[in-house]
Order: sequence, then structure tokens, then C-alpha cells
Amino acid sequence: MLTKTYDPDQYVLILGGIVAQGFSERSVISITMNDSFTDVTGVDGEVSRSKNMDRTATVSVSLMQTSSTNLAYSGLSNGDRLARGGAGIVDFAFRDLDGVTLYASADAWISKEPDVNAEKEATERVWTIRCGHLNRVDGGA
Repeated sequence: MLTKTYDPDQYVLILGGIVAQGFSERSVISITMNDSFTDVTGVDGEVSRSKNMDRTATVSVSLMQTSSTNLAYSGLSNGDRLARGGAGIVDFAFRDLDGVTLYASADAWISKEPDVNAEKEATERVWTIRCGHLNRVDGGA
């Protein structure tokens, strides 16, 4: 039997050319997409299925509040709000270097800045990113 090792240190996340560093201890990233198909069941039990062409995704990136990536993301977000014509739409990629897992989008933007709590110890900052069309390959190590 082949033993495989999970190593979160092999994650690479790039948003607008910025390589993220200083991930939270609890979570690195979460990606949520819509269902690929929707279905409706008639009163007689017949099922109709519809393909959903919506490939948008919501990405949450959890960084420590001490991460220098927060400043870079803040610059992206502020620049997007101040610029005209979608200047804040950038590329996004998340890859596991130990395998073939890859999530990528050519049209991503920061949709929500983190909520902030000032506490006794360092906390995390969770950035919300939207992808207009996310391509994905889910693979193992």
C-alpha cells in the first residue's frame, strides 16, 4: 500500500500576481461553487435535470493579521473601488504542488474585505474573492 502525505506547505495561492503568505493556522482556503445541475421532480416522480452554466465561485482566504499579504490585498481592493472599468479584475490560481489539484480564473476580484477583531492575541483576516468563471481540476498527491 502506498502511503501519501498531506502537506499544506505545498499550497500556492496567487491573486493578481501576489503570492499569498502567512496563512491562518486553522484554515487556508475554501472554495464554494454552485451545483453543476439542478433538478425538478414532477408530481408523478419524473425528474427533469438542467445543466447550470454558472461557473462563478466564492473563495475565502484566511491569513494571519500579521501577514504582509493583507497589505497587498488591501491595495488591490482599494484600487478596484477607486478605479473605473473593472481595473480590479485579476487572475487567481490555487495549486497543490504535491499533486495535480488546480483552481484558476482569469476574472477574479476581492468582493469583501475581512471583518476585524482586535484581541489579546493575533487573529485571522478572511478575504472573500469572487471568480467569474472558475476552472478546476481536483487531484490527489
